[in-house]
Amino acid sequence: MIRPFLFLSLIAFLFSACDDNPTVGGRLIDDQANPSQRYALNANTSTATLDHKDIAGLKRTVLVGKVQETGALSGITTEATGYLDFGGTPVIPDRFKNNPIQQVSIEVVYKKDSVYGDTTQTMNLAIKEMTASFNIINGARYDSLLTAQSATVLQTASHRPQKRDTSFSIALPTAWVSANETNLETPTDFSTKHFGFALSSTSGNNMIGINEERTRLRMIGGDATGRDTVYYSVAAYHTYTKQTGTAAGLGNDKILLQDNTGAAFNPIFDFTLPSLQNVAVGNAAIKIYADSTAMQSVGSFNRTPLQNLSLYGISTQANVTTPILITSATFYKGAYTFTSSAFSAQIQKNLSGSPTFSRFFVVPSTSPKSTLQDASANSVYAAVLYNHNAPIGKKPELVVVYSPTN
Repeated sequence: MIRPFLFLSLIAFLFSACDDNPTVGGRLIDDQANPSQRYALNANTSTATLDHKDIAGLKRTVLVGKVQETGALSGITTEATGYLDFGGTPVIPDRFKNNPIQQVSIEVVYKKDSVYGDTTQTMNLAIKEMTASFNIINGARYDSLLTAQSATVLQTASHRPQKRDTSFSIALPTAWVSANETNLETPTDFSTKHFGFALSSTSGNNMIGINEERTRLRMIGGDATGRDTVYYSVAAYHTYTKQTGTAAGLGNDKILLQDNTGAAFNPIFDFTLPSLQNVAVGNAAIKIYADSTAMQSVGSFNRTPLQNLSLYGISTQANVTTPILITSATFYKGAYTFTSSAFSAQIQKNLSGSPTFSRFFVVPSTSPKSTLQDASANSVYAAVLYNHNAPIGKKPELVVVYSPTN
């Protein structure tokens, strides 16, 4: 028996707080010379305020910087403030306690894969002290601005991002060290009475992703008989990102999916169409095409395309609020193709009227197959995707291979 093929064109994207639901229509195309059938479906689209946490940024994400895009993305500005709190139970030597602390500094470590923007410009940072605890590790949305911070700048620092794994030091003022010396020498007091720092960029068209696992607060003390170095590790961290403007160069047939900004691709399907009933799904795949040229680096502006995207589902059960990973896709030959036995099973359930998920969405991924070593978890790498306005051959597609059951 020859299996028919069903092709569904789809589109969707979540960005602003409004809804747009045009009438869904389609037509069955019969080819008498070929018993297979193709059903072209106009997609139902929706735009709404993003309602999920930043999935890809759940690990190793402390972004700092401000970037004004160039090339096809000109018109978009992305800025990020990174928050770091330090704690732990380091061993404090008696010699360290019995002598003044000579220096305290934030030792910032970042990966080369996290650098985004102009690598020839110097990043100038402003460091402010937090005034209240922010016990946030992998829990807050990307747009959660932490406002409990000092109105005055505690320290400034400058660094030119390098395209290699590197670090730089931010020395804290002597007056601050003296005022906090007793707490610094007592880990329990330091953890409960100190609330960390906010780091933001005041100039420089670039951004870095701080590695929270290796970044530390370093204290140097001792006397003439020897020097002691004590470290506090990162105990809590968070990133606030804000994106403004539009990229007129993308036209109306492309959209920007950028990590750690809350963007998500939201495909919406009408599984109630008569042509989709009474079929047994053999395989299903979503294919999303991307414009890789729009994401190429321009001169000294470093821009690396996202290599991996992940497909998530929102459960139909009201008590299950955490998005569930279904499958992932790696950019290959101009597209991301999502397919797996699990996804095919979900499509079958939707067609049978008993869906597990109320909707699907696509976000940047941190697949271990990525050649960027999880770069999408600590930067604002992006993909420019074709939408429903794209020409035939570039439109997003859902392909279902099926057999009629009657």
